[in-house]
Amino acid sequence: MSFNSKRNEKKMKVIRTINTTHTAGTLLLAVALSLSAAACAGEKPVYVSTPDKVYTGSIYYVQAECTSCHGGEWDGNGPETKNMKAAGFNPTSFTGEVPAEKTPVDYFKSISDPAQYFAATKAKVSEADFNRFVGKHTHHNMTDRARWAIAHFLFSRHSGDPYSKNKSAIDEKMKEVKTVYAEKRRWELGYTPIAQKSTTPSLDEMISKSLGRADDELSMPSVTDERKTAAVETGTGASIYRTDCRSCHGEFAEGSVEGPSLGLLNQGPSIENDKGINRRTMAYVSVPDLSLTAGINSIGDFKKAHGDNSSMMVPSIQNLSDSEWQDLYNYTKRLSGR
Repeated sequence: MSFNSKRNEKKMKVIRTINTTHTAGTLLLAVALSLSAAACAGEKPVYVSTPDKVYTGSIYYVQAECTSCHGGEWDGNGPETKNMKAAGFNPTSFTGEVPAEKTPVDYFKSISDPAQYFAATKAKVSEADFNRFVGKHTHHNMTDRARWAIAHFLFSRHSGDPYSKNKSAIDEKMKEVKTVYAEKRRWELGYTPIAQKSTTPSLDEMISKSLGRADDELSMPSVTDERKTAAVETGTGASIYRTDCRSCHGEFAEGSVEGPSLGLLNQGPSIENDKGINRRTMAYVSVPDLSLTAGINSIGDFKKAHGDNSSMMVPSIQNLSDSEWQDLYNYTKRLSGR
């Protein structure tokens, strides 16, 4: 057999191996997808009780600190029980016969939206006590699956067969549940849906309330001898400026690019995000040169810029006396060359 014939034979063996492997791999993939689809098809809805869900609920019950009020034996006798009763509450016991018409849906709602579910109780107790005790039910950091797990775990603690005893009530209340989950992945109870939440003011709107705009160029006037002299003064105005103003407005009131933080602002949907989810981003506003801003034309304007109810309020200067405001105003004029 020639050299070329041997090489061609090796090629054919490789090709046959690849084809065989590909066929087997395709078959395995098909089987895996079939099993996965079967598993998904057999998975019960999030609101349906299963042994695994009840077991998981027992874990969440402890993690969510339900034991502090309802106790480690689910009998309504926890460390906070005495304080709750003194405040007018009666912690629920999940032992004994299940109350008539009670269902896992009720327990889910009490966890998700206590203010609405316990509205009658809320009207009888102080707001502070309600938030302290019943407010603990609000676990929006938990998924629906976790809250349903707790609900079914607690419902299953009742003696006998609570699901059979209250079957009619369960079937009736589950109609609402099925309607909700037919349209959404999550039952929006106790909080405002993201789509309905108010958005943060635009960056331009927030910056317009400050002394300058983030896109303004910072002027760089010459630092005269007079300004240098003012920078080393030791009077009251100079002391206040160095303590409360210099970090943003600069050594000579020349302004700063690294101005005050405006916090997390609404950036809007990102390019790669097509679901309209608002992103948040940290934003800063530049501080203009005080020699050019209208913010120090008078003491009134000066106090308005950083005084009560201003968009750039500086807490440390809220309690300045009139004479200290005057000293700071006069010093800033000298420092800025005005």
